[in-house]
Amino acid sequence: RYRTGDTLADGFVSMGDHLFVERWSIYLAPLKRGDVMVFTTDGLTAQGRKLSELSGFFYIKRLVGLPGDTLRIVNNVLEVKPAGEDQFRPIYEIAPIFEKLYSGKGGYQGHLSGMGDLIASPGQEYVVPKDHYFMMGDNSRFSLDSRFFGAVPRKNLVGKAWVAFWPFTRRWGLIDRVGPVDAPTGKPVKDMTFPVMYRQ
Repeated sequence: RYRTGDTLADGFVSMGDHLFVERWSIYLAPLKRGDVMVFTTDGLTAQGRKLSELSGFFYIKRLVGLPGDTLRIVNNVLEVKPAGEDQFRPIYEIAPIFEKLYSGKGGYQGHLSGMGDLIASPGQEYVVPKDHYFMMGDNSRFSLDSRFFGAVPRKNLVGKAWVAFWPFTRRWGLIDRVGPVDAPTGKPVKDMTFPVMYRQ
């Protein structure tokens, strides 16, 4: 099912990494906020074009919103009101894995507003539909994610990113096993990256 030119990994977590995808647990246990997911772009569109034409058939992003969650971004912090609750909370209070995204280190800069069509403007809220998941890139300043193409249907999910096997950098091994590089994120450069990201 892979085709020449397909993007098998896209976003801050990958930066060209080669990885194994674990495909079974998504059928055996509930998905969690913070899971790094690989999914197909079938049926997803952004900027009036099929996502597969823009950047490939496979994507990798972090799951930030579960079905029934209400999401918003306030002061560059993603806030979540889980289904059945009446209060918004910063996502890093609900799922500690997100603390590194708000550390201001190693290329992480939180979840930025002002981009895309969903949760892009102050006060804009989005309720994740049934059997859908809201996905965002860790490098949200430059990520084409659910803010642009909407929530991802359950049927599109392939599995969880499991092990990065190439290249042999500090990210080699289990996904999310290391924290950010202990250096300020700094300012982005022209090629849409933060230089410190290459030290990850």
